[in-house]
Amino acid sequence: TAANDSNEGTPNTLLSKILRRKTKSIKQSNSRVVLQRAFAYTCSFFLTWSWFFIGLIIGVAGSEFPITLSYLRQIFTPLQGSWNLLIFIYPKVVSAKAKGSDVTWWQAFVSVIFSTSKSPNNTKKGRGRKKDEVGTQPTQPSVDAEEGRNKVEELH
Repeated sequence: TAANDSNEGTPNTLLSKILRRKTKSIKQSNSRVVLQRAFAYTCSFFLTWSWFFIGLIIGVAGSEFPITLSYLRQIFTPLQGSWNLLIFIYPKVVSAKAKGSDVTWWQAFVSVIFSTSKSPNNTKKGRGRKKDEVGTQPTQPSVDAEEGRNKVEELH
């Protein structure tokens, strides 16, 4: 342990401590983001389906199904895809809003929805040829055209 104490103040040891703290901080930050997104999807599920389950409980209890719950169910059930879209693109909207100081939330949302750029995370890496390489290699015919005609004539 005396050797460890003597190395405690060296730049290499300090750098490794800083890197460990930073890595730990990044992991905690990523965990927090995942937790928030999972919570958002859970809230979306309950917001969408709670009306159905409340009506189901009322129906099992033998009471008449309230028309208000029927309307709420008919409004919120189709919105499930919209909630998923909003949750999915939220980080991109925040990023778009951060890029411009005068950008409103609506403008950031519209720019994300209608952007044509593709994220580098969506590309397949290391699988087959790149798009630029497809079809660039010249293809050699397997048989000479004249030789092919001769073979066809021999068959007739």
